[in-house]
Amino acid sequence: MARKRRAKIALAGGLGLQDAKDTCAKLVQALEKFDTVEVDLSELTSVDVSIVQLLIAARKSASARGKALTISSNSSENFRGTLAEIGLSGTQGGGCNLDAAFWFGGKGLEGQTL
Repeated sequence: MARKRRAKIALAGGLGLQDAKDTCAKLVQALEKFDTVEVDLSELTSVDVSIVQLLIAARKSASARGKALTISSNSSENFRGTLAEIGLSGTQGGGCNLDAAFWFGGKGLEGQTL
C-alpha cells in the first residue's frame, strides 16, 4: 500500500482579495505534491470572504482528485469570527453544521469530535 504524503502550510497575517492569487498558488502547489494538506490558520489577523471561498474551492478540488485539504483545529479567533459572520460555522446559538468538522479541524464549535 502506498504511503500517503502530508504537508502543513500556514496562512498568516491579514488576507483578502488582493492575496487570493498568491494564496491559491500556494494551495495548488501543495496539493500537486501531497495527498493531504493541512492549512494552519492560527496566525491570521484578518480574513475576508474571498479567502474562505478559496478554501472551499481548494477542498472540493482536492476531493475530486482523491486528495484532502484540512484546516488545523487551532484556527484564529479572527477566522472563526469571519465564519460566524458569513454563516458557515453553525447557528449563532452554538449549533453546528456538517462542515464544522472541516472548519474546526475535525471538531465542532464546542470542541466535540464529529
